[in-house]
Amino acid sequence: MIANPKKSFRQMYSAALKAYMHRPDEAALHRAYKLGRVAANQGLGPLDITDVYHHALQDTVSFDVSVGAQLRLDKAYDFFAESFSSFEMLLRGYRETNARLLSLSEKLRHEKATTEALLAAYERTELVAKSFQEAALPLILPEVADIRFDAYYKSASGDSGFGGDWYDALRLADGRIIVSVGDVGGNGLSAAIVMVTIRQVIRGVAYIHPDPVMILAAAEKALRAEHPDLYASAFVGVIDPIEMALTYASAGHPPALLRHPDGWVEDLLECGILLGVRVPGSFKEKRVDLFAGSTLVLYTNGLIEESKDIITGQVKLHDLISKHCFPSKTGVAQAIYEAVIPERARDDVAILVVDFISPPSFLSKKKRSNRVSRWGFVTSDAKAAHRTRGEFIKELKAAGAQSDDVFVAELVFGELLGNVVRYAPGPIEVFVDWNGPAPVLHVCDQGAGFFYSPHLPKDPFAENGRGLFIVASMTDEYNVTPMVGQGSHARAVIRITNQPLTHLPLRSRRRRDSNESGTIGAMETPGEKMLIV
Repeated sequence: MIANPKKSFRQMYSAALKAYMHRPDEAALHRAYKLGRVAANQGLGPLDITDVYHHALQDTVSFDVSVGAQLRLDKAYDFFAESFSSFEMLLRGYRETNARLLSLSEKLRHEKATTEALLAAYERTELVAKSFQEAALPLILPEVADIRFDAYYKSASGDSGFGGDWYDALRLADGRIIVSVGDVGGNGLSAAIVMVTIRQVIRGVAYIHPDPVMILAAAEKALRAEHPDLYASAFVGVIDPIEMALTYASAGHPPALLRHPDGWVEDLLECGILLGVRVPGSFKEKRVDLFAGSTLVLYTNGLIEESKDIITGQVKLHDLISKHCFPSKTGVAQAIYEAVIPERARDDVAILVVDFISPPSFLSKKKRSNRVSRWGFVTSDAKAAHRTRGEFIKELKAAGAQSDDVFVAELVFGELLGNVVRYAPGPIEVFVDWNGPAPVLHVCDQGAGFFYSPHLPKDPFAENGRGLFIVASMTDEYNVTPMVGQGSHARAVIRITNQPLTHLPLRSRRRRDSNESGTIGAMETPGEKMLIV
């Protein structure tokens, strides 16, 4: 790092401006663009580069009105505009400011006129920065039964209101939830622009393939392609409310914290290389079980680096999360910030908290959810399978699904069940998640697992390979993922044409095990159904 970056940059800028005005060409103009990037990388903001430009202009241009003076000022403006293109989202506002300042070029020797013009530019920058920050972070967080989200963002002390930190939470159509948090190196508008790029890449890949390793790999490629001189840290997690599990991967980011119901705080330590550092295979996926009463806390490094002692900051945060005592007057995320950082932080801070709310007492710790229908039986029990399909169809009709949608849903159910009977016979669990805009049918088996390809077989006379293609064609979304140990988890988003369906007042026949807690077992008796409410 240069000892005095602004002084060094001013010297380089002045020399480059003089050279360009002496001999204007594309090569010299391109150097102005590079200087703008140098300014951003050294932490100089829009106000700094404007100030440097005016000092360089004073050193370069004679203030006596003479023939050719306006042409020289125009050339100087071209150099300024090119160097300022690194701050592209504010360039339009600064063009107005610069045009106003150039019209007062004869008064640049007067301190008051210069100060007033720069103040106006700063105020405009503040307004744009505030609007940009509001647009960069999610306006709303997902609404999921029995899962509560809370987030908080605070810009650094003395910062212009925006930076490279972010948090995000997104519910997919199949019910899984993508959470992410990260931090782009540097600050100011350039870091914020990169932050938006990475966040949108994460969202885009998640919609197609919600795998944390693939998501980080795509974000890393996008960062190297568009901003090869920048680096970023990130944490991406995929929450499955049916399996009650979190699959996650990290790119050089501080470990997320998972508070278990007994108060033990677990560090999710998997930590790959920073985004922007090309190390193939550096991202690793890990999985952790979730339980009712658990709390997941994601944060950026500004939260634990306030005292410049990361270890002390982590210990302080650990103790706070373990106690889980926060004032009710604020959200949980804001309460964490205020407890760890009494005064305003030196760096931006983003916090995302996910609370897994306690279920009704008759549910097990693992299988908890609200408004989820559940059946468990053995595939060899044809009566149980037939009865399950009938009850599923009955619920669809009761929710107001049209006859065509019911017919397609019954066909999808039969194809998924037939696939399990043929390739993974044995115990099976069927869930229907009613929490989203469309019901999601889940079929979990204990077979060897399989690879799903959404294509017809190459042999037109082949007997196999058409069932799952039909399922994918007749649903809004269909995917299959392996389960821990063995087995496959198929998810089919049922296509509904008359959205939204009426929410069902689910009732249940509850079977209790003989244990004192009264929780259900991991598998119902063949054919028995339980509606989780």
